[in-house]
Amino acid sequence: MLTAALHLYFQSWVKERGLPIEENSHTKKGWLAFYKEHFMQSKLKINFDEAPVDLKLIEEIILARNNIQHPSSIVTMRSHYKKKDLKKLQHPIFVSEIEARTLRFEDERDWFTPPSLEITEAQLLEAIFEVERFSEWFDPQIEFK
Repeated sequence: MLTAALHLYFQSWVKERGLPIEENSHTKKGWLAFYKEHFMQSKLKINFDEAPVDLKLIEEIILARNNIQHPSSIVTMRSHYKKKDLKKLQHPIFVSEIEARTLRFEDERDWFTPPSLEITEAQLLEAIFEVERFSEWFDPQIEFK
């Protein structure tokens, strides 16, 4: 729900501010990268990198949602990071403490078994807080330009 809300947030601001998007213009890098580029290249010149937030965490929220909603296997009830996701992430956040300790010793470019996604209440609250912090920064950027 958090990912969907963030996506709708960007779509609403694009519509509200009249920043047209061409059909099928989303990049293969994902919709967060698309909106980052779109708002920077618009007349508003909003630079997401100036936001006082961890954009990698926000990207990981989106990756976690995608992996949970679109599992890679029918034989397990657990969702896992995909190998391509792990190439983007230095250290995945949404893993169990045991897997996190194991990951510190593993060569992250050569995963035998990608870690499973495990989102704790504390991690979820941290993710929500980070998205709220982003919107608190972004709202004035887009409202007053």
